[in-house]
Amino acid sequence: MSPTKRKICYVASTTLLLSALEYLIPKPLPFLKLGLANLPLLVVLDSFGWKDFLLLSLLKICGSSIVSGTLFSYVFILVFLGGLASSVVMKGASSLMRSRISTIGCSSLGALASNLVQLWAASVFVYGPSIWVAAPLLLTVGLCASVILGALAGAYKRRGCLLSREWASGEAAAWETSSHPVPFLLLSITVVLVAIERKPLPLLFAMAVLFATQKASGRKILLGPSLILFFSLLVLSLFEPNGKVLCTLGSLAVTKGALLDATVRGLRLVTLVACSQAMVTVMPHAPGTFFSMLSLTLGYFSSFRIRKRSGTFVQWIDDCLETALTGPPKAQKQPAVRLMIVFSFLSIVFLIIF
Repeated sequence: MSPTKRKICYVASTTLLLSALEYLIPKPLPFLKLGLANLPLLVVLDSFGWKDFLLLSLLKICGSSIVSGTLFSYVFILVFLGGLASSVVMKGASSLMRSRISTIGCSSLGALASNLVQLWAASVFVYGPSIWVAAPLLLTVGLCASVILGALAGAYKRRGCLLSREWASGEAAAWETSSHPVPFLLLSITVVLVAIERKPLPLLFAMAVLFATQKASGRKILLGPSLILFFSLLVLSLFEPNGKVLCTLGSLAVTKGALLDATVRGLRLVTLVACSQAMVTVMPHAPGTFFSMLSLTLGYFSSFRIRKRSGTFVQWIDDCLETALTGPPKAQKQPAVRLMIVFSFLSIVFLIIF
């Protein structure tokens, strides 16, 4: 692999580190983010051409979805479309306006594009038209965060050394997953069945079984984000009256139909995320340059070590980033394949019967 491609993988790995940190922050919507992962993109905005920059963006999107375990869920669609829109707009603004636009301007335009595209995608695939009620909050948070990130990126570009290193071949080990086609195939069938299921009881059972599958795969079960996702759908359902009125909250009416639809959508989203969490641990190895780069990106990411603070903030960041080039990747927990097969088969049987 060429030094340029290795450099792209390394920069992409820094976006995964920031994305993983942001994933731990509870949020009412899966795409309500501060955009921390865009910080490295802003730093290298003028250092890569269009092809390399878009490749970097795709590595960031796919890699972060693998790390968070959302690659095979609706959340990936939102992240993919929003991330791609943001990257195209930021690179386009930088290429057209050059020195006339700052990193703050590029960051703000990218955040606006990402938020608008994600709102549209969320209204189509997950939440329905009621998601536009959250638009003012999403756009405000995105704008404020983008201004801060743009300022930080500008400061780091003046003092940091993210791209100043010489890239020799042979650095860092690639990240390897355990490829198990049987559980992956069963879970793929489960994803399809969950996506078309319209009743809450089968989804509730599938969710419980897939949480067990997720545990067997070696991934941690984080109930907090799942509950927040579920209740965000319930709250937004108040803005879509449908059927018999159950109660009123001021000017809002809670209707039976809207509550049922929101419950189904919420269970489906949480179930898909649980299924995706398990799938990323057993997905087959794919050939090609992009997947080799994705593997190396994850290898760099798994080698990061957060060290104690020393020197200035920029020096501390550079010191932490250096660990990916010197340390071995962390050992990965092997999935309990037989248990995964049993649990995923149970979820398929129940979804088909009911």
